[in-house]
Amino acid sequence: MNIPPSLFPMALGPQAKTIRVPFSFLGEAQYNAVFVRDNPTDDGKVELEESTHKRSDSLTIELRAGGGFLARFAKS
Repeated sequence: MNIPPSLFPMALGPQAKTIRVPFSFLGEAQYNAVFVRDNPTDDGKVELEESTHKRSDSLTIELRAGGGFLARFAKS
């Protein structure tokens, strides 16, 4: 599977929920990721997280009511 140099998956929702996202959509390489998510205690803030992932990884996202999540993946 060929993915673009940068991939921007996102999630939005009116209700709070937990989502598990398998990274099987990634290619065979390692990918640098930047995650942007709502701050769990302050509606006016977001949290940034940088990490490295491969296609066998997954992520559990805790979406707040009316909140969102954004991920940017780029080949390492």
